[in-house]
Amino acid sequence: KELDLEAQKQMREAERENALDRRIKRFGDALRYSMVEMSNDPGELPHFFTTLESLYDSFNVPTDIRSKLLLPLVTNRAKLLLSRLSTEQLADYDIVRNFLLAEFKLTSSQYRDKFITTQKTQSETFTLFCSKIKSLFAYYMRSREIGEDFKRLVDLIVADRLKQELPA
Repeated sequence: KELDLEAQKQMREAERENALDRRIKRFGDALRYSMVEMSNDPGELPHFFTTLESLYDSFNVPTDIRSKLLLPLVTNRAKLLLSRLSTEQLADYDIVRNFLLAEFKLTSSQYRDKFITTQKTQSETFTLFCSKIKSLFAYYMRSREIGEDFKRLVDLIVADRLKQELPA
């Protein structure tokens, strides 16, 4: 009987520990000093999401709380846009990320232009700059649906180069 009471007590404690609010607080505290807020520059969104997803992966953040940890980091404009989503949609990180990328209307051409024209700032390290342009290129490839196909990547780069030489 005492064993049953002890087991029930441990189960209640485990349920409390796994409650959504406690999990959000625990992971939020763990990530607090690593996470960065979203920039007002829509061109920075790919790098923001890439960095955030890398942090989520390194801290093993469960998928069901990723969007909840994202919401305090977004700009006021993004919060206004997100108010159009349902509660169920807001709970899904992928839906929130894709919605914001679509709303800020970053096209394939914009990803490519941003990749080509982005320059290192004085306050950026070369490692951070490399990460930023790598994110932009990855989003450009994703927008062109390249995937992991090397041949398609080569075709894309050649096509972009060819377009530069075509007369207006």
